[in-house]
Amino acid sequence: NNRRFDNSLLVIVSGDDESLPICIIIDVLTRRNGVNSTIIGNVENFIDPFFDIDFQRYINKLSKRVKGKTIIIVVSHNGTAIRFLHSSLVNQDVKEKYEIIVFSNNTIKEKLEKLVSSPIYTDIEPFLSKLEIKNTN
Repeated sequence: NNRRFDNSLLVIVSGDDESLPICIIIDVLTRRNGVNSTIIGNVENFIDPFFDIDFQRYINKLSKRVKGKTIIIVVSHNGTAIRFLHSSLVNQDVKEKYEIIVFSNNTIKEKLEKLVSSPIYTDIEPFLSKLEIKNTN
């Protein structure tokens, strides 16, 4: 395991069934580089008016396991799920402890770029490079 990742956590969440295999690939690739990661899975069917509070609590619970930053990766081809998950975390009081990164397709990226303050990636290579840089700082 790589020591430089010990203080951070990567939480991978899917916003639809089609994105779950991508979440698993990201998990495998990042774990091979020594990243402490966990997959929440597909939350699309659980989104309701109270889900954001439950989601925030769960992320808070996970992030207490590490001293460093928690990076949440939202992988989805569902714009509504991305916006919901993003807004439930970006409005947190502990924003400096969290970083949100979105992974989707070009169509969703074009639609959401101005609506979502977090970076949106469509290609795995620059996305993994970004994670590598984040975790070495």
